[in-house]
Amino acid sequence: MRFGIFIYDGVEPIDVGGTADVIKDGETGYLLSKPSVEELESKLGNLLNNAPLRDKMSVSARKDAVARYSVTTNIRRTVELMVSSL
Repeated sequence: MRFGIFIYDGVEPIDVGGTADVIKDGETGYLLSKPSVEELESKLGNLLNNAPLRDKMSVSARKDAVARYSVTTNIRRTVELMVSSL
């Protein structure tokens, strides 16, 4: 079984700051529109009771993280930035 990571701001993983830049709501995880115990409970229950969805989100989150934040990607972006500033 795979588990994702919740990003917390205060008590719940809500859509503030750069959180939405990391999590694609409904695809690589869930974001709460506002602090809400009921919404958090609903979304956690949905993941706990739906293994295919949980696995799909886990795979999507991993692919997204590797594509966006891998060492190779960061090196390529750094080189592109350095070349463009010449």
